[in-house]
Amino acid sequence: MKTGIYPLQIQGLSLSSNIFYAPLAGYTDYPTRQMIASFRPGLFFTEMVRGKALIEHFEKVKNNIEIEENMHPVGAQFYENDISIAVDAAQFLENKGFDWVDFNCACPSPNIVRQKCGAYFLRCPQEFSKILRAIVLAVKVPVSVKIRLGWDHNSVVAPELTRIAEDVGAAAVLIHGRTALQGYRGKAQWEKIAQCVTISKNILIIGNGDIFSSQEAKERLLQSRCHGILIGRGMLGNYGICSDIQNFFLKKEEYRRSWPETLRQMRRHWGYILDYYPVISALKEMKKVGFLYLKGHKDIKKIRKSLAQANTPSAIFALYDDICKIM
Repeated sequence: MKTGIYPLQIQGLSLSSNIFYAPLAGYTDYPTRQMIASFRPGLFFTEMVRGKALIEHFEKVKNNIEIEENMHPVGAQFYENDISIAVDAAQFLENKGFDWVDFNCACPSPNIVRQKCGAYFLRCPQEFSKILRAIVLAVKVPVSVKIRLGWDHNSVVAPELTRIAEDVGAAAVLIHGRTALQGYRGKAQWEKIAQCVTISKNILIIGNGDIFSSQEAKERLLQSRCHGILIGRGMLGNYGICSDIQNFFLKKEEYRRSWPETLRQMRRHWGYILDYYPVISALKEMKKVGFLYLKGHKDIKKIRKSLAQANTPSAIFALYDDICKIM
């Protein structure tokens, strides 16, 4: 079995690499998608939305899935519990031009689970099978399903759900190496993701969890022999991590991004935000992403305070100039 970083070809879709970026609610907005697209991961996703909202309240959620031509290949992720609505949602996304559709059965949010969506399906394999089969049959683009290891450590069902996903014709299973009850606590258990790789035959297994560096990406891939990796929180403030990982496999050296380079990326991101949002919203978002980029800086406490106190976008850009002077 091939391991490492390599292109993927599936159902007529060509991906430049097997490095995927996950949808992150509240973070992978349109300006961030512009940043991500500039680094060309193999595939990335827009923010997760409910299928019913796509069909009945599209104007309210359209910003969550807004894309532009140069973002391809790009996927959309949705959650739903009603089969007919799920089918309509998948077709809606395909017609909107998405190259890939992912069905979320992993979100552990109590609000999502109460709606019998997301991680709810980890306890209901028969319902999981029915709705996923319907989605796969409804569209021509690749369909994946995002899952976790199980509801808790006493009910690890990822191997069973992997078999089901393969049986119904899904293109891939995206597996987060924690249980629903864990949330993001503890360490992702890649050895259990590896069990799903072992039983898979004609389906991609994309592993997810605790990838924050090129070295960690390599270790997870070699440990699990996954067909690819899905990076979530590890991309925040470091949207070029896909390039870093690819270079690491070629040169065997961990790329250390300089602060001037990080700051230039932050400034470009700020520009995208200011172009997209009204000023008041832009100010809030500029601060949020600024904190992500500046994490780990030696003067972070002082800078965070100044950034938090800035009350106009021009004040934030002035702060950028001040930070550059102390580099």
